[in-house]
Amino acid sequence: VVRLQKGTRLELVEPKYLCQWFAPGTEVVLRGLPKLEGQLAQVEKFIALKGSYVVRTGKDSGTQLIKSDNLRQWFSKGTKVVVVGLPDCPSWDNHAAHVEGYDKKEGRYLVQGARKAKRNLLKPENLRVLLPVRTTVRLEGLQTALELNRREGRILRFDDVAGRYVVRMLDHELEQEEP
Repeated sequence: VVRLQKGTRLELVEPKYLCQWFAPGTEVVLRGLPKLEGQLAQVEKFIALKGSYVVRTGKDSGTQLIKSDNLRQWFSKGTKVVVVGLPDCPSWDNHAAHVEGYDKKEGRYLVQGARKAKRNLLKPENLRVLLPVRTTVRLEGLQTALELNRREGRILRFDDVAGRYVVRMLDHELEQEEP
């Protein structure tokens, strides 16, 4: 959905189309690795040529090279998140929630919906941090507005009813083309 406001192009973007990367120091949970499943680690750096992160699993342990597909962000209690990847559950999918805890046995987070009193245990891969206002993002994987892929924008807010971020595009050429 494209909306124009005062000559500036605004976009409503589903959370799954915003590219996420882990900055050095980010705490992550390791997934899909039999010997390391569920362990906490800390990102030290990203090696672009390999598409992998160097992570440390403990204070005294060495580092390991882990593919980004095997990392999930660690969410502490109170973290605001967006629930994603649950198309069969529209009351949760693409809506805001906050983390209440982590169940190590189940490997799932206990979350409470922002607009409802319901709580649910969800997999780490179904949660994304709720990005703060003014965060600069890059759009990836859009199917209906292909021209916006790989472009940068700035988050204005998260629209929980629509289940999308409202993003102001930073591409000045687009603004100049508007009448």
